[in-house]
Amino acid sequence: MEGLVGYVKRNFLVPVPVVESFEGLNEHLLGACLRHGDHRTHGRTDKINSLFEREKEHLIPLPAVPLVNIALLETRVNKYSTVVADRNRYFVPSSYVRLKVRVELSVDRVDIFYDGKKIAGHERLFGNNKWQLDPRHCL
Repeated sequence: MEGLVGYVKRNFLVPVPVVESFEGLNEHLLGACLRHGDHRTHGRTDKINSLFEREKEHLIPLPAVPLVNIALLETRVNKYSTVVADRNRYFVPSSYVRLKVRVELSVDRVDIFYDGKKIAGHERLFGNNKWQLDPRHCL
């Protein structure tokens, strides 16, 4: 598996692609993988696309319900107008201090809801004791 990671890095990420977002990077990688399907690997007579077509019949089907990688938390807004999620603090409007809120923690986003309404959204922080502030919540 580690050999595949190195192969992808060398063949699809050198030079480092210039993209605006994760979605842009995913589009870049998808295009590179699709173009690579017409490639013939060393020692094989068939192209990757034709090998994959034969392999498809042996793959297990995808689950009926897609995997959702979002952690849901319930917590209270503290006196500093922040919510603690995954050891980091995210700012919310001060009118929600001491109220119970729902936090959706995804790979790159933290969205905070009160009574079904989104009250704040932030880029996710990684590490410990970091603060994600938004001055608009003070207005």
